[in-house]
Amino acid sequence: MPGVQGCPYYCHDCDVGYRNIEDHRTACPYRCSFCLADTPCAPDGTFVHCSECKGFFKSMACYQRHLKPYSDKTDVAVCQLMDRCEQCNTWMTKKLMERHQCGGQKQCRICKQQVDQDHQCYVQIKPVQKRKKSLQLYIYFDFECSQENGIHVPNLCVAHRVCQHCDRLPIDEPCTHCQALGPRRHVFRGPHTLKEFMDWLFQTQSHPGGQASCLLHQEAIVIAHNFKGYDGQFILNHLVHTACITPTVIMNGTKILSMQALDLKFLDSYNYLPFALSKMPSAFGLTELKKGYFPHFFNTEQNQNYVGPYPPASFYNPDDMTTAGRTAFYTWYQQQQGKLFNFQEEFLAYCVSDVDILQRCCAQFRTTIKTLVQVDPFQEAITFASTANLAYRRSFMPPQSIAIIPNLGYDPARQFSLKACRWLAWVGRDKRIRHALNGGEIKIGPYTVDGFEEETRTVYEFYGCYWHGCPACYPELGTETHPHRVDCTYQTLYEQTQRRESFESPGSSLRGRTNATRLYCCEGDMRYVDVCSLYPYVLKYKPFPIGHPEIITENFEDVRSYFGLVQCRVVPPRGLFHPVLPYRTGGKLLFPLCRTCAEERPVDPHYRCTHENSQRRFTGTWVSTELHKALDCGYQIDKVYEVWHFPGHSSDLFRRYIDTFLKIKQEASGFPPDCQTEDQKQSYLEDIFRRERSC
Repeated sequence: MPGVQGCPYYCHDCDVGYRNIEDHRTACPYRCSFCLADTPCAPDGTFVHCSECKGFFKSMACYQRHLKPYSDKTDVAVCQLMDRCEQCNTWMTKKLMERHQCGGQKQCRICKQQVDQDHQCYVQIKPVQKRKKSLQLYIYFDFECSQENGIHVPNLCVAHRVCQHCDRLPIDEPCTHCQALGPRRHVFRGPHTLKEFMDWLFQTQSHPGGQASCLLHQEAIVIAHNFKGYDGQFILNHLVHTACITPTVIMNGTKILSMQALDLKFLDSYNYLPFALSKMPSAFGLTELKKGYFPHFFNTEQNQNYVGPYPPASFYNPDDMTTAGRTAFYTWYQQQQGKLFNFQEEFLAYCVSDVDILQRCCAQFRTTIKTLVQVDPFQEAITFASTANLAYRRSFMPPQSIAIIPNLGYDPARQFSLKACRWLAWVGRDKRIRHALNGGEIKIGPYTVDGFEEETRTVYEFYGCYWHGCPACYPELGTETHPHRVDCTYQTLYEQTQRRESFESPGSSLRGRTNATRLYCCEGDMRYVDVCSLYPYVLKYKPFPIGHPEIITENFEDVRSYFGLVQCRVVPPRGLFHPVLPYRTGGKLLFPLCRTCAEERPVDPHYRCTHENSQRRFTGTWVSTELHKALDCGYQIDKVYEVWHFPGHSSDLFRRYIDTFLKIKQEASGFPPDCQTEDQKQSYLEDIFRRERSC
């Protein structure tokens, strides 16, 4: 489960993964938050204090356990790991204690600043990384495999080792920066191809003066096209089962997005350039490069030394080619008739050509992106999506613009109780009491109060039974130590105000709709409708929220006056051909006009909905603009529960980002076919500049 969760630790009881001990084990009700044991320690009536870590322990056994490592993954004892602040009584790791400040301040893990408890943070601009080494190696490779018995076995590998100075040069040209490492091209053949390639990849070199040896290709980036689904599987299998090396792998299902083994990083170029290798040369203007054809089904043990006529066309698997590709193949194949086919020469030339295309095109891609947005896609990202995200944050994103919603909502310093809010709402039905869901809790001096009535200057506090040791609910535990406060009994906690329950913010992460209007059509023409470049259009011209929202839970205005997220209950219209609002039920995202029909999913083709509005209405959280459109289409809002209103918004948040790449796209596309004369071309450019305000 830790691997599934992507975290080094996992709590089976809470069903959550976590990265740091203090993030979970010190608060988990199923663990001992003091010695960090996997089960709560039972108190024996004594308190043991440790002079080293200043911790309090509920029994001698608990104290003894804290002197040992908390996990089999470390040799560090809990006493060496944890510490307690004697001023505010906070139990945390020594690393956090180094920058801990009492008085309500903490270090924000996002912006790394010392901030107050009510600090609201933003997505941070990513600075340019400083290079640790002057020479960065890239290794591009490709496997060719035989598949006689239905099992793919590599029997040829070509690898190009280049650096950032020579990756755009033909592999035969020398490089003054990395020539000391030896030849730039390496070829591995035969049944032991995989092992020989891996031995070369992970070979070590000795330093003069008796220093420890290190990898020759230290911190190299190893790239193959379709590494995630093909070449990478051979390497992962060899590392685990032959080399006994456990790599760090980022997976997408069974696909390997990236892999780290020792000091080598493995990437898939297809994650950046998601098209066939044969299309790369034309995409990057490298017209001198061209992918050839090879009869992969002819790659058998008995044909390794074959010299003779070209193999039959079926060995090239033309039926799996596109229509245009199949036509081009047969044209080429006819031209080879009467020529001699030398298997080893053609085999090597085909693989060398593939790796040459991969190297030159990836280098061109890396140089273009780095020049344009100061991002090295292979060193700092693993996919084109992560490259684009990093490019925006480094070169285009305004500071303090995109808010990060706190994990515990908009009062991270203090979790609050829904029960308390319900009680305050009942008490305040004829009063104006401000609380967590109504304008936020009020701070009076250093104290945060549950409710406050401004008119009478009255403070309202709600005492939760468990956290405050209610004697009516826990009469037999008055003198017992509270499980979460070893220095307090239930009777003591009865007089104090401590922790609150968490409140989860509403979610509206739903995707758009793409589907056939009719699932079956027996007459007439079928039509396909698409809106080109809809996403970049919205990013460039439409408003996006800036900063943090105002949380509104009562005294709602017209929802058309809000910009943000609205949690409400709606009654959809009847007979709307294209419903607007999505609704998730039964694990499916639907666009229904009746909640009950969506949940029951009748299959009768003659079924007609006869449900009342109370059965048809449904609740959800939607973007305000989406809700406004729904109102225009006949939806009615039955009840509003909560609004996240963003007073600040801007239509320029992504404009420069879109303009930068739109310019490149327009230049690459060239003039449309109807622009033949110079006047037509000039008019086209003026029209683009007028519409897009960029050139």
